[in-house]
Amino acid sequence: MTPYSFFSDGCRRCLHTFTVLAAMLWACLPASAELTLQAHEQVYDLRTQQAVSTQAWVSHMQQADVLLLGEIHDNPRHHQVRADILRRFNHPRLSVVAEHLPAGEQALATPDLLSGLQAAGFNAQGWRWPLHQPVFEAAFQGHMRVFGGNLRSAEVKGIYASKGESAPAGLKVLLANASLDPKQLQALRHEIDQGHCGALPASQFDNMVAVQRARDAVMAQAALQHLPAVVLAGNGHVWQHLGVPQVLRANRPELTTVSVLFMEAPTEQSPEQRQAWLASLAHQADWVWVGAPMDRPDPCLAFKAKP
Repeated sequence: MTPYSFFSDGCRRCLHTFTVLAAMLWACLPASAELTLQAHEQVYDLRTQQAVSTQAWVSHMQQADVLLLGEIHDNPRHHQVRADILRRFNHPRLSVVAEHLPAGEQALATPDLLSGLQAAGFNAQGWRWPLHQPVFEAAFQGHMRVFGGNLRSAEVKGIYASKGESAPAGLKVLLANASLDPKQLQALRHEIDQGHCGALPASQFDNMVAVQRARDAVMAQAALQHLPAVVLAGNGHVWQHLGVPQVLRANRPELTTVSVLFMEAPTEQSPEQRQAWLASLAHQADWVWVGAPMDRPDPCLAFKAKP
């Protein structure tokens, strides 16, 4: 365990002065504090593809220097569960890095939660407030510092147009250390294509790859600046093979990085179908929380409607 881990294993002797001081700040989670799953919800360890107790899951997450919690943006249950996770962390130095705020900003606790977030660049309409209210409430209630971890609109436009050449120097260094091999690049292009329902011209793939990688790098940079950290972001950013964890591990391999997907799966899946699906996720994260799918319109309809 590294000095930044969320909780100590108990009272132990440490040789390094910093580790001793850090251990004094750590707090132990009550053994009875276990997350409650609703019907059709389950947590799986993707290393074994076996269901586990939430207590074991939370215990493992507490060992991370950087914990990445994914989300499907419009699923309110994801934000509720992640809020419950944050409430089980009792750490006076823990930071939250949110995709929902621009990098370089810190949201401060204010009597009106939304006003404090908006002062730090939160787009209430874009993020469909109050969907994310529970997770931000939990962070501030736990006295956690909340920092932004996303690019600003002008930066996105520049990086897209220049295929990454206009990215800040610090991000370029992180990405140079974490370059993707041809197979990984092909996989990322495929994911981008699927995410746009096959409607994105192939000529734009590299532009979109540059934006995705820059977003991953800026989240990684923010997490490294504010260790120990919990990163809140969409599932695509918490992929350990292509996202923020890949950048973190390439640049700071000594840190413990834990990635958690929050996914939806049909409740009528057979055991064989569920195992095959879990196997397909094994390279993407360490853990997956699975719940019932939301009833929403087909997102590809918007692309099909365009001439």
